[in-house]
Amino acid sequence: MGPTVKPPDHPDYAPLYQRAEQQTHIEHFKKFYRDTASLGFEPSTIQLACDFFGVERVLFGSDSPMDSRSGELFTPETDRTVAALKLTEAERRDIYGGNMTRLLSRERVKTRRSATP
Repeated sequence: MGPTVKPPDHPDYAPLYQRAEQQTHIEHFKKFYRDTASLGFEPSTIQLACDFFGVERVLFGSDSPMDSRSGELFTPETDRTVAALKLTEAERRDIYGGNMTRLLSRERVKTRRSATP
């Protein structure tokens, strides 16, 4: 178990800290999202991410236009990487947009709930 952290004095935080103390660090890391941006054709790296985080937590990203050719290099290489993964077509579609759509929809619901008096 990880180190104990004193929760802030706000009562809403107490349940979050109690749940966090019951999980290992690895369980916390598995809640992260990962994008597919890498330095070129890297299917093994992204396959590891899919295996560790779960395909549902991998989002398409290319770091464009950060490359020296304004996206002409990284985007096709990232696309080629996703095509080379050992995934079903449905999982591939999720990486290309389904996962982000679900993530944004969930956030929109949270925002609406918090805005409701």
